[in-house]
Amino acid sequence: MERMPVELLRNVLQELGPSSLKNVRLVSKRCAELATPILFSVIKLVGKGHISNRIADPRRLPKRSVEFGKLHEAIAEVLPLARNAAGLVFAPAVYREGFWDDYRTYLNQQIDEPVEEVEMDYSEDGDEDGGDDGGEDEEDRYEARIQRVIARRAARPEVERDQIQETEEHWNLKRQEQEANSEKVEASLLELISCTNLKELEIQAWEFAGFGAGFGGLCFESFVIDSYRKVSSPTAHHLHLIARCLHKCGRHIEKLHVRALNPEMIQDSLAMRFAFEGLRHIRLNLYHVDSLLENSSFDHALPHLLEHAGPTLERIELVAGSRWPRLPSRGVHLLSKIFYQKETSKTLSFPNLRSFRLVSLIVSTPSLLEFITAQPKIAKLEFSYVYLATLGMGWESLASALPASVEILEVSGSLGHEPIAGSDDPIAYNWCADWKYSEKQLLTESGWKGEAVDSIRTQFRRIENSSNEE
Repeated sequence: MERMPVELLRNVLQELGPSSLKNVRLVSKRCAELATPILFSVIKLVGKGHISNRIADPRRLPKRSVEFGKLHEAIAEVLPLARNAAGLVFAPAVYREGFWDDYRTYLNQQIDEPVEEVEMDYSEDGDEDGGDDGGEDEEDRYEARIQRVIARRAARPEVERDQIQETEEHWNLKRQEQEANSEKVEASLLELISCTNLKELEIQAWEFAGFGAGFGGLCFESFVIDSYRKVSSPTAHHLHLIARCLHKCGRHIEKLHVRALNPEMIQDSLAMRFAFEGLRHIRLNLYHVDSLLENSSFDHALPHLLEHAGPTLERIELVAGSRWPRLPSRGVHLLSKIFYQKETSKTLSFPNLRSFRLVSLIVSTPSLLEFITAQPKIAKLEFSYVYLATLGMGWESLASALPASVEILEVSGSLGHEPIAGSDDPIAYNWCADWKYSEKQLLTESGWKGEAVDSIRTQFRRIENSSNEE
């Protein structure tokens, strides 16, 4: 290994996992010098008990557990390694306002939710074999199981009252600590970013399981409770904070990914505009999309910010939902809410945008098409769990109207179009017809040929382009 050329050895090390890289660092000084930048190429600051996404982070790079109020202490420890970092994953434990009020709301609303099979306890049937004789006795037992679940749900607010109060008191102390140390936290984060060669930033919400994070034995998963949040967005707060740091140290990044984002919490500022300048890839996981509804009057700041990313932006991803795709329950959404500049009365045009991905949205077809046709170099479109809500403008119509620059149309998951005539507004996704794209291997009329890429994705290419390649 000592005689191996540096470039070859570096290529080999890049294929190793974190545990192997840690061992390689112990082999020799030369190996340590080459392995360290790879091992610590991404700094991960995450809250204790954070539920990581193994698909999004297959390499499982080293991470430092940290609370937001003590971020300055953790950063002091990782600074010696910061110069090797080109990426930052930021998901510290944040004790947000109103969490336990949301938890109480969750408990009360659970009482009226449909009972699922997994909640039923068959051991309480009083029947050892638990057999199903198909008669009235089994129907009675099944109904009894449902009633027991409902009774347990109804009792939870009172049963957990003292635990909630005790945990909330501890939570509030942590909130006070966050407020008291806010200036130290920002100063330390500025120092960290100044030391790095930061190119990629991913901001996540701190997601944890209550029963595993020392919350008085309470059983819940935080992302479920956070779904009740309407007027706050920790990830938006993190984005504003890091934007200020980027602005102060004059550092631009190329890739930005923000999860669990409430777009209504995004504010326009000099620091935010600076942070968006130079971006080549942006992905926004939008937690709440009500402000994208066609009847919404909310005035978004995103168009102003995206305009500053315009000259360099090459890829945009919009995903409704947080941990997984989640279709809005009802309503038609307009992309113009975030891609339309009111001052110029024009759809934003990104001269170097090559690909666009949209996930989990009931969208107006004209709004979608208007955005696509405004992009002069758009070459690839990706859609997953998207429902076109405009009658007479389904997927075939969209494919026929795409600009000539689009070479690939990739689809996955459930897709729908052609709302049922006479449906009441606001529309729901299950009032649309499913588009069975797996059966549309050759769309002669729209000029596209489809081919399965894998078990979940199908790519359509223009027939004329396919012929030329052959």
